[in-house]
Amino acid sequence: MASDPIYAFCLPWHLTSSAAFHEIFIEPLGKYVNIEPVAWDGKSWDKKMSFDRPMIFLQWPPHPILLQAEARMIWVPMWDQVSRRLPMQWWEKLPKTIKIISFSHVITQRAKHFNLPVAEAKYFPDPVHFKDISSSAHRVLFYWNRTGIINPDFLERLCSALNVQVLIFRDHLDPGISQSARYDLPSKIGNTTVETVKGPLSRQEYLEFLSRSNIYIAPRIIEGVGLSFIEAMTQGSLVLGYHAATMSEYIEHKKTGYLFRTFHLSARNFFPMTIRYAIPQIIRIMNKKKNAFFHVITAYQNWKEIAGLDVGRIGRECRSECIEGFRKWERQIPQIAGFILRG
Repeated sequence: MASDPIYAFCLPWHLTSSAAFHEIFIEPLGKYVNIEPVAWDGKSWDKKMSFDRPMIFLQWPPHPILLQAEARMIWVPMWDQVSRRLPMQWWEKLPKTIKIISFSHVITQRAKHFNLPVAEAKYFPDPVHFKDISSSAHRVLFYWNRTGIINPDFLERLCSALNVQVLIFRDHLDPGISQSARYDLPSKIGNTTVETVKGPLSRQEYLEFLSRSNIYIAPRIIEGVGLSFIEAMTQGSLVLGYHAATMSEYIEHKKTGYLFRTFHLSARNFFPMTIRYAIPQIIRIMNKKKNAFFHVITAYQNWKEIAGLDVGRIGRECRSECIEGFRKWERQIPQIAGFILRG
């Protein structure tokens, strides 16, 4: 593309350790906008940087730029970054000149509430690249222990409820997650054969394991986009996830996936749930060791409902929704490109 590049400032790991930034942003928008990713530490800033074109930030833009009236800033916040750190009062103080590209409806709502210019995006991958797994009668569950959201006992109970023949257990924590979140599994739990995959995988190796599974556990309790579980949905897997964004924005409960119960869903039952399911886990942690890990998704689930899930039907419905979602995403891309260029 002949036009001058628009720089997209991101942390180094966005370029070296994660495929998400390329998949959801650089590649699709590259047909319309000459975007050049730049590794940035999220703090320092070259004061000589020109403001003759828009600048895209995946992290919060540096303070010196916020003070420049002529700066054309586009911020791409991820919900997992901003949900816990930025209170509503903070959003209220944002300069009205900053433009936001939102990959979560929660962020879109906040931006609109404070009259910030926002373009909403809902990413879906091209289903052509994912073989339809929904008709498979052999039940294979994929769980990537990235953040320790569930414990081995929960996994065994889930495999039993869904009559899982094979569990692909990826044992590889995300950077920054305590090692106390990891655990080993035996070669068999109940009637389920366990296939443990350790260490890092190439993108192709990961997709090969994914393509074998028709049940998938979304591996985090909060997502920026959620590339891993969206890809599983696209191939027609039954995806089970924590009831929070962005899982709850893609999964329609019991229609295109399943959302696990969480404590906040019923204030009336908060204390009974805590006493029955959370406090015993806390006591076990205290009795074992100080750095033991608290697994967020507890056994407080409707196991009869989970056991009755029609894996094939939900998978087919899910893939159909993702095919339509990709068509909508394709229509959004030029609109988002225009939003950037008008910056």
